[in-house]
Amino acid sequence: MVEVKKLTKNYGNIKAVDNISFTVGEGEILGFLGPNGAGKSTTMNIITGYISSTSGTVTIDGKEILENPKEAKAKIGYLPEIPPLYTDMTVKKYLEFMFDLKKVKLPKKEHIEEVMRLVRITEQADRIIKNLSKGYRQRVGFAQALLGNPCLFWTSRLSDLTLCRLSKSENLLKVLAKSIPLYYLLMCCRKFQQPATEFLLFQTVK
Repeated sequence: MVEVKKLTKNYGNIKAVDNISFTVGEGEILGFLGPNGAGKSTTMNIITGYISSTSGTVTIDGKEILENPKEAKAKIGYLPEIPPLYTDMTVKKYLEFMFDLKKVKLPKKEHIEEVMRLVRITEQADRIIKNLSKGYRQRVGFAQALLGNPCLFWTSRLSDLTLCRLSKSENLLKVLAKSIPLYYLLMCCRKFQQPATEFLLFQTVK
């Protein structure tokens, strides 16, 4: 479980985040909904340990982000809106490189094969990334975020969710939430978008 309690962030006299609390359970997808400047990104940066809060706590799978930063951050997988891919590599070589970079302590070959299977890029394993479609590049980004089996997956402003479609009826985020029950997925957006199961509404603090 991801648990946020009474989270507040002040910048001088400006209150960027005002006493918010929420939990995200197994397999849930929580969307942060609100306009620019409402505190969505600040909240995500606190949750992931990039910045500290003025008050309140964030606990990820039993690890408090400030008290146990190394253990808590190891449980986080991040997919930026534009994944930082090494496009001259093949998909498999890139994932092997990221596996080593993250110092993942799992059987390398088997884990990478499992991650590729989950995001359905196994058939693209030997293709050069720059030759992939935008949608498949997004899936490679998902794959690198899943390396190491983090329990919290989050993405910032995933604006084109059609890239995550596996078919007309399947969305990659929902498939992951069902396939890996220990995953808690967070996403930021400025307007209502699926596939979130719940939304946390942010308003500009005056």
